[in-house]
Amino acid sequence: RVDPNQGPTALIAQLIRQGKVADAAKVYFASTEDAGPEPAPEDALILGRWLAENGHPTAALTVFRRVIKVVPLGANAAWAHIGAGLVQLEDLGRPTAAYQHFLDAIDLDPSGEPARIARAGLAEIDAQGTS
Repeated sequence: RVDPNQGPTALIAQLIRQGKVADAAKVYFASTEDAGPEPAPEDALILGRWLAENGHPTAALTVFRRVIKVVPLGANAAWAHIGAGLVQLEDLGRPTAAYQHFLDAIDLDPSGEPARIARAGLAEIDAQGTS
């Protein structure tokens, strides 16, 4: 059961936990336009991935950029750079912007899963440049 009287960040978290990510996205964009509190980075990353996978790359990029702004360091920032890089590369056709996000992800988490994905993205961009 969703409690409409709770704040937007709690409501977003609750909707995501219930698998109602589309509804969470509506609350996110309705509530963050006035620079309200941002949801937990983990929730925002779930939201961004869902948006990217469901045909909303520009909205996904907005979410990933907000995560990077709010949490510029650490694993969540690395994952946000991966999300932003993949959207830029695969959905928006912006390899130069994607390249920078992938480099930032590697800088933030050089030996983790984000770095592995980033290196694959960089290799894909390099291969496109030589074909």
